[in-house]
Amino acid sequence: MAFLSLFVGAGTAGFSFSLFLPAMTEELQSPRSVLVFATSLGWITASLASPWVGRLVDRRGARMILTVGMVGTAVYLAACGLVQSPWQFYFTFGVLGGLTRSVLQNVAPSAMVANWFLRRRTLAFSLAALAPPASSLVIPPVLAWMMLVI
Repeated sequence: MAFLSLFVGAGTAGFSFSLFLPAMTEELQSPRSVLVFATSLGWITASLASPWVGRLVDRRGARMILTVGMVGTAVYLAACGLVQSPWQFYFTFGVLGGLTRSVLQNVAPSAMVANWFLRRRTLAFSLAALAPPASSLVIPPVLAWMMLVI
């Protein structure tokens, strides 16, 4: 579950964003720098939200919080498809995406591995840590192929 969470989190916020950037700048008629700011805003939001997400994970458990994070990721990605102006993109990708990123990539997977594995914890952490590089290897080519086909 931690691997999947980190895989999805890195895939939605990592290198795959650059594939959509040329089409988005044309569609929204904004400079790239305006849209790339949403990525910075997302990481700032994720950093600020992490203490509260950590408190929720401690109280409610990682499973429920990860489920909410995955659903939130689907919602913010769908909302990004409906964006009409840069401020809407800042809100969807920057704020909502940052909140879900805090859940999927920062707090919940680490808590899950730390709580579930007593023996071989370092092996479990190292296997989970393979997810972001694997996502960067798999998701951008698949998205590029889908953009050509569709």
